[in-house]
Amino acid sequence: MELTIEQKRAKALASARLKMATGGADPASFKPKADEWGPPGEIVPVQFKKGTGEARLAMPQIATDIINAISAPGKAVRGEYNDVLADPETGAVEPFNREMMGDAASLAAIPTMGGTGGTTREAATIAAGGLPSGARTTIMRAMKDDRIPLSEVGPRMQELGPDAVLADLGPRLQKQAQAIATMPGPGQKTVLDALRLRAAGRNTRISSDVDASIGPAPIPSAVKATIREGQDTLSPYYQRAIEGASRVDTAPIALNLDSAVVNLRGEAQSVAKKIRGMLNVVGTEELDPSPRTLLEIRKAIDGMFDTVQDKNARAVLTETRTAVDDMLGQAAPGIKELDAMFAELARQGSALDEGGMLLATGKEARHPADVVEQMLAGANPQGLAVGPSASPFRLSQGTRAEIDRLIGTKANDLQALKQAVGGDGDWNRAKLAAVFGEEKADQLLAIITREMRYKELEDDALHGSRTQVLRASQEEIEGKGPQGPGVVQSLLNVQPGTAAAKAADKWLGWISKGRRAASNAAIADALMSQNAAEMGTRLASGGSGATPAAINAVARALLLRGGQQ
Repeated sequence: MELTIEQKRAKALASARLKMATGGADPASFKPKADEWGPPGEIVPVQFKKGTGEARLAMPQIATDIINAISAPGKAVRGEYNDVLADPETGAVEPFNREMMGDAASLAAIPTMGGTGGTTREAATIAAGGLPSGARTTIMRAMKDDRIPLSEVGPRMQELGPDAVLADLGPRLQKQAQAIATMPGPGQKTVLDALRLRAAGRNTRISSDVDASIGPAPIPSAVKATIREGQDTLSPYYQRAIEGASRVDTAPIALNLDSAVVNLRGEAQSVAKKIRGMLNVVGTEELDPSPRTLLEIRKAIDGMFDTVQDKNARAVLTETRTAVDDMLGQAAPGIKELDAMFAELARQGSALDEGGMLLATGKEARHPADVVEQMLAGANPQGLAVGPSASPFRLSQGTRAEIDRLIGTKANDLQALKQAVGGDGDWNRAKLAAVFGEEKADQLLAIITREMRYKELEDDALHGSRTQVLRASQEEIEGKGPQGPGVVQSLLNVQPGTAAAKAADKWLGWISKGRRAASNAAIADALMSQNAAEMGTRLASGGSGATPAAINAVARALLLRGGQQ
């Protein structure tokens, strides 16, 4: 019965491998005798001598596979593959032949961690952005320990922000990233480069995100200057109001102060004497009837409030200022409206200062209820002012400026920043909610919490200690146990000192290290991925679902690479 084309190809391939293993002898005439060497194993690169059991190093099957892959382009050009189109000038091929694709897959075995079991489909999956099965298994095991369902990978990464990576999601994933960061190779560089870049952008990232949440930070000195300019613009209007004012009779005010001088002592008596003297025409004992003089007395009293601390003395100031203010209002029509505008600007300045102290702790800490009351009171105009006060806005500006100061001075110590903004209990969060609203207060604290999560991973990977937990994670990825005899010595019981055993174990050890480095690189790429939309899909499918077209493209690339080598 005549063999089919596929059977002929399989027979030819088996014959070629046997011919290589027997040193070029014709397979048909190969008949092992008692003193002849048997064929090498498919994986173990050793031949045994019939009868004596003596062992020697032979051509391992993995080397045979690599030779097949490297020679594939030349075989295609020479027409040794059926149904393969090849350009004799460029060497370009279309690998639709099954045998040719099998040879091409041999070259994919080592760099894709497949060993002698690597497949073209696995190579295509990796080339198209998928995860190798070994890397996926390692990551999935950590996710299981961290209790992270596949369906939540994307949402959890999105919740942590656009700079989040897969390793941020759980402590086991974090330890895997830390472990790879200690192992020389491309995986280590991937982890270190990604985390260093993210750490370098922390201050800028925090500032921009806080700006987007609660608005840009003002400069308090510039805001105060604006308030002072507003007060200064009222001066000409005060002058016009005083020019049209009537004479004043300050006798009732003088009498009340004379009584205070007689009855009071200490700082209160001194304050009463000082104001009483201001009522007189300079250099005389007569009362000054000028409304302009009375306006200047009111300004002087306002200035004394900043220096006088005695309770009785401040009572004298308050009572006298009220009397002077009422008399001015009667003498100069329109001046009270000007006073209302001036007072509103002063109120704004005070609110700005209070905002700067809003997050203070200790005895200076304000109760959240007081802040809520202040924000609500700002909606009601005071005195003759028209419309709501801008003091709540100035309070928010002062608070925003203080947050900016804290970010600028404490961003490198996120725990201290969170302590300053969030406080020990819930007071500061409640005050932030009163000033900016519940949603924005939560966003602000979430930004700091997120950065603390980022920094935890960065500290572990970039500066972490090499603890037993880390060593356990390394063993999980790299393999457990001390390094004993190599695979050839262990499996064949060959004397460890023989050159053949050493050479074989060294060669196979190089393959193992290459596969491990490639595995670490794939794990590192996944752990440092910021693509939340794709990570869940990639982990769920184990790759990108390579199509036959993708397999064909990878095989072509491998063949061209083999031709170059």
